[in-house]
Amino acid sequence: MDVKVESLFRMYQQNIEWPREGVLLQTCSRTRIKSEQRKSPGSTLGGMKKYLPISVVLLWGSGCSKDVVRIHDGAVEDREVVLILPGLGYDNAGIRHMEDFADTLYAEEFDVVVPNYLARRGLDRAIDNVNLTLDDYALRDYAGLHVFAYIAGTWAINTIMQEEELENLSSIVYDRSPLQERAPTLATTQIPVLAKLLFGSVIFDIADTPFPEVDLPDASVGIMIENVATAFIRRNEEAALDMSPLSFEVEDLDQDYDDVVHLPLNHDDMYRSFDIVGPELIHFFQTGLFTDEAEREPLGGDPFE
Repeated sequence: MDVKVESLFRMYQQNIEWPREGVLLQTCSRTRIKSEQRKSPGSTLGGMKKYLPISVVLLWGSGCSKDVVRIHDGAVEDREVVLILPGLGYDNAGIRHMEDFADTLYAEEFDVVVPNYLARRGLDRAIDNVNLTLDDYALRDYAGLHVFAYIAGTWAINTIMQEEELENLSSIVYDRSPLQERAPTLATTQIPVLAKLLFGSVIFDIADTPFPEVDLPDASVGIMIENVATAFIRRNEEAALDMSPLSFEVEDLDQDYDDVVHLPLNHDDMYRSFDIVGPELIHFFQTGLFTDEAEREPLGGDPFE
């Protein structure tokens, strides 16, 4: 999310006219892919008349990204699968890193599905798309299902699990960030027009929806806690800190868990630093715990530096 927000925010601040060739707005639909270009000459941002020629690509994640899928031969009932649900920060660079990590998981004998599920129309459509992913790839039929959920992915999968028990869920790892989880509210209040242009309704839905709590007594639950602020959060440090007291203690997340690891990463890093994130995820999927070397206490220091 940061790169897209920051680039348009700089244009807004510098009173730069929107390019006539269009601003790429991205979303996804599992049922249709369409491109169209139109020009809306009368829109205004902050009192400045802007050209808004829109190139709408109904796929999420910096271009026409498809699902990242790695499937072994054989019956799914004999295999285990990893479902990764990215969030609003999933861009082209993140997709390339995710494909490499999918290859690593595949080499560890996991099937892998990373769906293109986020939808401009809102969180409900994203949830529907995750349900379609569960159906399309028969993920409920695997011997074991493992999930890694980024922030938006957490809102989607937990909402599903509030209504349905995924009986084959073996483990789930949540990407939690006491700072980045404030980003949807910051974006929708500080730069609402840009947030709407970039992400549609889904970012507003996430901002307005409390963390969806779920009880998972039969699955191993891991929490990865980012200990560093992104550029967007740093730029809005005062507003972010005014929202609520800041704590990196896992107990303050009010979420049941079996193990926790604190990472020296910000939210953008979580999409590209699989040299750090990957080994912890694989170990958790295999054992239900993070590695012995995992840092289980907050890292300290200034998260804004």
